[in-house]
Amino acid sequence: MRKSFCIIVGFVIVVWLAGCNGAANTAATPSSGQVPAADGGTIPVVVKDEQDAIHAEGMVEPARAVTLRAGAGELIVAAPVAEGARVTAGDVLVRFDAADAELAIQQAEAGLALARAQLDLAQAGARPEQIAVIAAQLAAADALLAQATAQRDAENARAAQADVLDAQAGMMEAELTHTQADELHDDMMTCYTYTLPDGSEQQACPTLGTYEELTRFQMEAAYAALLAAQAQYGATQGLIAPQRNAAQAAVQSAEAQRDAVQAQLDLAQAGARAEAVAVAAAAVQRAETALAQAKAALDFTVVTAPFDGVLTALPVNAGDTVAAGEPLATLATLDQLQIKTKDLTELDVVSITVGQSARVTLDAKPDAPLPGRVVRIDPQGNNYLGDVIYTVVIALDAPAPDWLRWGMTAQVEMKNEEWRMESGEAITQPPDNPTLPIIAEALLEPGRWSQLRLTVGGRVAEKLVVTGDRVAQGDVLLRLDAALPALAVKEAEAAVATARAQLALAQVGARPEEIAAIEARLAAAQGERERAIALREQLKAGTEAEAAGAQAQLEAVSAAYKQALVTIGQSDDADDRKRLNLLTLRVQAAEARVAALPKVAAARLRAANAGIQTAEANIAILQAELDLLLAPPTPESIAVAQAEVRQAEAMLAAAHIALARTELRAPFDGVITQVFIEVGENVGAGQPVFILADVEQLQLTTIDLDERNVIRLVEGQTVQATVDALPGRVFTGRITHIQPQSVDYRGDVTYPLTIQLEESASELRWGMRAAVEIP
Repeated sequence: MRKSFCIIVGFVIVVWLAGCNGAANTAATPSSGQVPAADGGTIPVVVKDEQDAIHAEGMVEPARAVTLRAGAGELIVAAPVAEGARVTAGDVLVRFDAADAELAIQQAEAGLALARAQLDLAQAGARPEQIAVIAAQLAAADALLAQATAQRDAENARAAQADVLDAQAGMMEAELTHTQADELHDDMMTCYTYTLPDGSEQQACPTLGTYEELTRFQMEAAYAALLAAQAQYGATQGLIAPQRNAAQAAVQSAEAQRDAVQAQLDLAQAGARAEAVAVAAAAVQRAETALAQAKAALDFTVVTAPFDGVLTALPVNAGDTVAAGEPLATLATLDQLQIKTKDLTELDVVSITVGQSARVTLDAKPDAPLPGRVVRIDPQGNNYLGDVIYTVVIALDAPAPDWLRWGMTAQVEMKNEEWRMESGEAITQPPDNPTLPIIAEALLEPGRWSQLRLTVGGRVAEKLVVTGDRVAQGDVLLRLDAALPALAVKEAEAAVATARAQLALAQVGARPEEIAAIEARLAAAQGERERAIALREQLKAGTEAEAAGAQAQLEAVSAAYKQALVTIGQSDDADDRKRLNLLTLRVQAAEARVAALPKVAAARLRAANAGIQTAEANIAILQAELDLLLAPPTPESIAVAQAEVRQAEAMLAAAHIALARTELRAPFDGVITQVFIEVGENVGAGQPVFILADVEQLQLTTIDLDERNVIRLVEGQTVQATVDALPGRVFTGRITHIQPQSVDYRGDVTYPLTIQLEESASELRWGMRAAVEIP
């Protein structure tokens, strides 16, 4: 390091002396200078010399260069091209984990298949067997309506008034019985007073005791019967309207049921509805768009070269997880280098034209100026320390020499006449002594290291490594709480099982047990029809008997009325008048019942016939359902079931991947050098949790090698290094890579070198400083 310091000091002195000499000669040959700036610093000034030449500072840049960056936090699975390699447009530079994108395509394909199957199903309309089932249901609904209508008519035709008259007569009869019982009891309570032979009086109650108790019980029973008759009369009057309303409501319900089934039949017979087909077709278009988007997203999992060039930087490796915005690769056309000015002001740009000749002198090799020509003048200026600066691009007339590198600084002279590149025109500057070694500062670094990140967030359940642990590729380093993802897997597995079972049902059709069940129901419905026929015949016979009974009752009460009219017709006794009124009510009730029976009988017969029709319609329904069950499955229904299986399987695959991502595995063999998390901590997706490094393969990377020295080096060159922590020990190595693009190190243009050591030592650690001596 002391030797390096002496060389650097000497170099600074030489440059200072050269600057002083140049300052002394500025009057003769004006060139770029500096003036004080407002902030106390200096700014470059571009001036013209006596030959109208314009001087400016420039930098070597490729004609095209791009740094490709990650669009989101992603896992890199491959980086097939090595840094420094020449690539052509379309070559794969980085490949990300495509599991999510491939799953999205799988899900989109399943969704598209389902949408197309549903469109086919919508266009196919109802099957003939389905229409037959609905038609049979309509016939059953018609039969139920006829039955409800007949029952309503029977209720309306029923001799309700006869029941009221009978109840009224019963109440009057109960009143009469109660009155008689009350009078008899009063008679039993009568006592008599008589005179004895001795002249004294004595009272006697001959019926008190057992006889009085019997009559009292009869009176109480008659009173209870009167209350019951009164209640019956009130109930009979109150039930007429509700029963008729209930019968009418049953008819309305049956009509609504029939109308609903009719609407279903009309819809089924109308075929595919244009609106429903349009909705299904729109769903297909959406699914096709989703599939196209998923395929486009898959393209983003591969980063390709946008043009031919050299891969100048590749800071990532397979197994790394990068965050959004992180650089992935830098590509440049190193065979098309040009010079861009950095300090050309508005005062001088007006004197420059495209095509104007220029001479470029590189700071790295001032004794070899290069001729060029202005090929572009930027139309817009930029502010630089208060001045308006315009960028001018100079292309070299001849192919760039091998030692020219991206980032080198240059001095540019531009004038209208052609430059004659003669040996005397070279800028005189003390040349470097090629016999002196180059001394550079370097750092020990692993050949490969990576910040390990999770692609999902969650709570840390297990941390399986600590700092210093050696791990192998594939080892589990950390586990997140996987309760929810595990449940999602189970749910997805159940969905897959359900979808597969539904597909199996759609493919195999009805089972023998299902067919047997419907056949049994069909046999039962046929038995119900026979029962309905028997009930109708029974009703016919009962109606005749009921009519005969009603007529006989009418004749009986009429005869009783006539007899009472003869015997008590002229009586003034109140009880006799009540008996006569009672018989009058009985006659009126019997006449009403006889008059109503024909209408009631007809309505009951219609209801019985409707019951038979209902039974026959139920038979037709079951027969249609049996035919539908025996019909083979339609291709449309099978396609829908298959698409649902694919969709469920895609969801299951996504759930498995989400569960797997709760584990972080080592992407390569190495040592855990840093740990950033603890158990119980919540981590976010993309947050660094470990640093993993291959510390067995340590290498040196220089940090201060300037542009004047880099042109003297080649890859494969032997170097010697001394590590500050191991003084006196010398390590031999070889230059394995020279960075083609410069970096800024404390304001200087430097080019990092990568040096592979030919031997190692257990004492060496990542981050140690070293001095590299290059002959």
